[in-house]
Amino acid sequence: MKWCMAVLAVLLLAMLGWMPFEGTDVATLEPAEMVYVYINKEEVCLQTDGGWSGSGKSVAEAVTDLHASTPGRVFLQTVDFLLVDKASQKVLPQLFSYLRSGCGLALIDGRPELKNALAYLRTHRPGLTLQMYRAGAKNIPELILRGEEGYLIE
Repeated sequence: MKWCMAVLAVLLLAMLGWMPFEGTDVATLEPAEMVYVYINKEEVCLQTDGGWSGSGKSVAEAVTDLHASTPGRVFLQTVDFLLVDKASQKVLPQLFSYLRSGCGLALIDGRPELKNALAYLRTHRPGLTLQMYRAGAKNIPELILRGEEGYLIE
């Protein structure tokens, strides 16, 4: 009987909108399919395939800046591919808490045309995920793009 009253009280609060939970309007979400990470002048820079970017002294600051500079809310849990500049590999461990562990991982030398890189990676998935990298696999495949053509060197 007491649990029934508690459930009814929670339902009543939920219907009246008094619950301490804050929902997210789906229309404000900006899903990202790919994130490119590089370091520029001692700052970590993140760029999504949607054109949104953020930077900061750490990955946490860059993600905060990314969220602040996006009109909606960048949803990083939809990221399928992570491209990391070869000179920026040291920030990989900082990315584990922001991206899905099944996210494909590849290195790239220089700034890619994200549209072309994403199109290529959709059909040629890297053989390494963040989870595999975290578990100890250190041989990261490298993506080499030449215009709309690409090569994934494993």
